[in-house]
Amino acid sequence: MINKTPIDWTLKLQTTVEMATFGSEYIAARTCMEQIIDLHQSLRYLGIPVNGESMMFRDNESVVNTSSNPTSKLSK
Repeated sequence: MINKTPIDWTLKLQTTVEMATFGSEYIAARTCMEQIIDLHQSLRYLGIPVNGESMMFRDNESVVNTSSNPTSKLSK
């Protein structure tokens, strides 16, 4: 949101099939971060300064803990 106005919304099927909720949540988190990075770059190209943090809301604590630890390994 910019100035309390939503500027990006995505709803689509994932291109992969996962056997557990963790995998699908992790892929959704990765896709969200890619969109945030793209949006930051687009705003900077338009000359709009990007200050502060971007927030991603999630509901799977194991995905947050695994993605927060750079030494963790994902395995199926």
